[in-house]
Amino acid sequence: MTPIIVEKNRRESLRLSVDEYKGRTLLSCRLWYLPGEGEELKPGRDGWAVAVEKLPSIMAGLQRLEVEARAAGLLE
Repeated sequence: MTPIIVEKNRRESLRLSVDEYKGRTLLSCRLWYLPGEGEELKPGRDGWAVAVEKLPSIMAGLQRLEVEARAAGLLE
């Protein structure tokens, strides 16, 4: 599957992907960074991975947070 990249700032991006590790399918969320000018993104130490079966619960939680952020005027 193609990873989803969300730019955090000019030097860091959040990378969301579904990966295989030791026979398990995982949802991975990791901060990637640019080590120097003209170099490619590299994975950082910050991130997490959970069983892909948790994706519906994570999505539901994110949707609820979006509704709350809109209600608080934090999003348009």
